[in-house]
Amino acid sequence: DLAMDEYFNIYLYSAVLEGNVELANDIYRKARHYFDRAVMGRRSGFILHTLGMLCLLNDRTENAFRLFQSAMRQNDEGLQCECCIGLGKVYLKSGDRASAKDMCFAAAELVETRAQAVRLKELMIEVEEAYGKRHTADDTFKETT
Repeated sequence: DLAMDEYFNIYLYSAVLEGNVELANDIYRKARHYFDRAVMGRRSGFILHTLGMLCLLNDRTENAFRLFQSAMRQNDEGLQCECCIGLGKVYLKSGDRASAKDMCFAAAELVETRAQAVRLKELMIEVEEAYGKRHTADDTFKETT
């Protein structure tokens, strides 16, 4: 039932990206056994990342941190990029601006898709704002220290 695992992962990830906490939590509750089983599989990194995003959405940053760290162990640059972005958000929520900025640079080395580039830019803007910089379209990260 690899297809079902993938289906629920995509379904949950979509709800998380929309920021729909209620729907994301409902999907997870209803399909938890698929996620539990999938975490044990060979391609578990993507599931771990999605679950990390769900934890982040629910402000469970310690769990999100552990899940992103586990997902990064897979040798997949696209997945590692997504995890760096997720970790950047975790660091921002915990007030660690320097580590969040480091994650932006790490993610920038791994970006493979336009969607990742967009998510990275959003994180960069959030980091810039955490440093008290106001964002304009052309100056992302120029003077952040």
